[in-house]
Amino acid sequence: MINNAELNGTAVSPEVEVLPIHSQLTSGARSFRDKRHRAISLRSGQGMVHLQSGPVPFDAPCMIWLPADAGTAITMQAGTRGVILSLSEVALAQAIAVGPMADSLRSIVSLPFVSSRLEPDEADRFHRCLERLHAELEAEQPGHIDVVRHLTAVLSIDIWRLTRPLDQSAQSSDRMITTRFLQMVERNLRAQWPIARYAEELQISPERLSAILRKTTERAPLALIHARIIQEANVLLTNSGMQIADIAKNLGFSDPAYFSRFYKRMTGYSPNRQRRDPGPQSPDNTFASWP
Repeated sequence: MINNAELNGTAVSPEVEVLPIHSQLTSGARSFRDKRHRAISLRSGQGMVHLQSGPVPFDAPCMIWLPADAGTAITMQAGTRGVILSLSEVALAQAIAVGPMADSLRSIVSLPFVSSRLEPDEADRFHRCLERLHAELEAEQPGHIDVVRHLTAVLSIDIWRLTRPLDQSAQSSDRMITTRFLQMVERNLRAQWPIARYAEELQISPERLSAILRKTTERAPLALIHARIIQEANVLLTNSGMQIADIAKNLGFSDPAYFSRFYKRMTGYSPNRQRRDPGPQSPDNTFASWP
């Protein structure tokens, strides 16, 4: 059995994680039962991906995409090497929030695929992208969050290019609605839309939206929105010289005092303290606060 210690990866946050797969002396298996998407780039080895529809063999170099609700496992033969990227629903939504390809990119979250025996250039491109993600997450240099987001978007486009025949068959689902909601939050965060407005845009009831989000993210709609506001506030407090009043206005708050009360209620400390001491209590260095 391959465990985290054997994979020797660095768990940087619950939202984005990259784990190298080192060559094993014996065969091993790994199950995926949490609410994360997986992109697996394998440079060498063979094995089997166990999908709900049945087992699918792979032969490296290959790229494997496993959506969060696939209920999957992967068996790897001895000598298998590669990288596993794990993405929360939120991290993927942030990466493909807007743009002319957003609808097509969203479809990749719905269907698993296994692309074996890639051309060397294709395999290298995927692997280099995942290795760069791992390096950015491990080093935590200034701006690494934006780099991770953009690299994830590039990876999504590369995966979409491999899966275009599947694109047309992707069906609307709870997970697709979740992704669309999170992307709308990204676009309209400062407008402070009410939940009813999001539900209207998604053409479902607020009650249905709440039920879907609780199922797919274990968070209520308002909790997701508030967490995103706090993450953005932390970035501005830590990395900009803006006054608290200007930060409040930037985030859609007409009353700076109300923003300060909201921030303290959500975090347990004031915006000024966050600015003075952006230590371990600050979630803005990872995706941990979103959601």
